[in-house]
Amino acid sequence: MEQLQGFDVGTLSLEHRMAYLQGVCSSMPIQNSDQQRVLVEVVRLMGDVVDAVTDLKQRMDQLEQYVDDMDDDLANLEEAVFDGLNDEDLDEKAPDGHSMLVSFADVPCPHCGLHFFVDEDFWAAQDVVDVDCPNCHESVEVSKSGLNPSH
Repeated sequence: MEQLQGFDVGTLSLEHRMAYLQGVCSSMPIQNSDQQRVLVEVVRLMGDVVDAVTDLKQRMDQLEQYVDDMDDDLANLEEAVFDGLNDEDLDEKAPDGHSMLVSFADVPCPHCGLHFFVDEDFWAAQDVVDVDCPNCHESVEVSKSGLNPSH
């Protein structure tokens, strides 16, 4: 990479590299006006791309901060609500003595690879059922014995 006043141009930000390229292009003597127009348009286009990438990066940084803040808020809320409680403390019993906690099974779709969850009560009297994948809408045959329970 070319050296610019003692440092590597490749270490500059996109904006600085674009400004450097614009300066280099503006000082180049180009004889053919068609070549000059093409070069000027390419440099303008690259400038627009750099501006768009910079804007996207700023938006992504803002979204990352927003998600981090939400994660912190959720962790604080969970701690305030569930601090010191375990599943047994939260498990109310129905009149018939069964747990009222909803239990889900992790179902992997063999067609698209998505893992989705199905309420285990869905299998009340059956050992094998067909469910539609919420992503690819293909039918997935699942059995009670081949599932990973989740809560």
